[in-house]
Amino acid sequence: MAVPGEPTIIPILARPASAAAAEQGRTCGGDDVAIDLDGLFPHSEEIIRRTVRSFEDALIDIWASSGDAAKPREAAEVGLDVPAGPRELADVVSELRRHMLPACLNTTHPGCVAHMDTLPTLAAAVCESITASLNNNMLFAELSPAFTTMERELLRWFAARFRLPDGAGGTMTSGGSLANLLAVLLARHRFDPAVRESGWTHGDRAVVLASDAVHASIPKAVMALGMGRQALVKVRSDAEGRLSIDALAEALRKLPREGRRGFMVVAVAGTTVTGATDDLSAIGRLCREHGVWFHVDAAYGGAVVFSAKHRPLLTGIELADSITFNPQKWMYVPKAAAMLLVRRPELLAEAVGVRMPYSNGSPFNFGDLSLQGTRPVDVLKVWLNLQLLGLSGIESLIDHTMSLGRHFAERVERSVEFELVSRGDLNICCFQPRDPAADPQAVRKRFLDRQGCLLSLPTFRGRRLLRAVLLNPRLTFEHIDRWLAG
Repeated sequence: MAVPGEPTIIPILARPASAAAAEQGRTCGGDDVAIDLDGLFPHSEEIIRRTVRSFEDALIDIWASSGDAAKPREAAEVGLDVPAGPRELADVVSELRRHMLPACLNTTHPGCVAHMDTLPTLAAAVCESITASLNNNMLFAELSPAFTTMERELLRWFAARFRLPDGAGGTMTSGGSLANLLAVLLARHRFDPAVRESGWTHGDRAVVLASDAVHASIPKAVMALGMGRQALVKVRSDAEGRLSIDALAEALRKLPREGRRGFMVVAVAGTTVTGATDDLSAIGRLCREHGVWFHVDAAYGGAVVFSAKHRPLLTGIELADSITFNPQKWMYVPKAAAMLLVRRPELLAEAVGVRMPYSNGSPFNFGDLSLQGTRPVDVLKVWLNLQLLGLSGIESLIDHTMSLGRHFAERVERSVEFELVSRGDLNICCFQPRDPAADPQAVRKRFLDRQGCLLSLPTFRGRRLLRAVLLNPRLTFEHIDRWLAG
């Protein structure tokens, strides 16, 4: 689909204008050093294939190491000094394989269950080399004609999946934190459009409300936007980390009596520590009642929208004014791949749009909708996984990993050594030793050394917990049984 108003884009040539020129080994530079232009910026198919093959073994190292340790080895000495002159690619890649790759977190290992970070599909990972080679820029449609259309249409599709109304859309961002920042900025603009010219003049008289289990990006957002942390009101959550509806209702009633007003409520679908999902319907109704912007941080839990069985967890998300969602988490897409979906996307341009004299006047540019200027193409790998998996494949992965979470929790409950602290609503399980004298750090080390299972150690309600995020699709019930058997 063409982007209206766009000029014709000169296509990439499949071959150089002169094949002979490509074979001459062009170089540039002074008397002391020559730069191999054909090696670094090739047109020759032979050189391109040779360069790509130089990285094949490194990729095989990564993916074939899924049976190795989940924890990286200690980083060896790596030659980080910049050489005086050019080096051979084979030597550089060899050093990368020997020293750097073994020191990286092995997300391909089934035992790497510490965080909301999992392996991507191999195809999506390799696809990154396509977008990197094209080096298109999502700032303007002129700089990314095909991908501008793809991102705009795919975000409309995602908005429809979350049952936002026709016309909803958004923008991709380099991570969920930036999406949440943009959501706070939009809510603030809707509350007081004059802030765009005059700045924030309300002090702590206008506030954002969020649970005490909200992601750290929300307090960061109010600080970054110059409102100060005094403009964030933390509302009590329950034992699992779900926002208390009664406490939120009371806070919204109480604020006007104090001469203050809430202009935004942040709900969460999948809290970071426990995987709790707030009652989105009840929160959405309260926001409508009080005329407050309703934002749902569904960076993690939003993926259950693809599961008929688990989608009811998101009931009420269709009431949202904005939604943060990160395919980089539960859709097995390489980082970064995040998005902000907005009920009224025209507010994006109103809030952050600034005339850029170096643009070509296209009627649609993502640079007008985002705080980011130059932005890489993140949409292609999302589209690719959707094509490879289809709706049924994504649903199967979600349901499988949800069943892993349930099985892990059930095994902990039957354990003599451990007790379940939080089952959550998704596939995250928090537990602790029954023995109060046991050191969680020592237990974590034992899981890693003996069982090859890498857990995290979050702090929740003042307690240091053991936490497993059951995301890896290669993980089985047998892995879990073995980990918790000893």
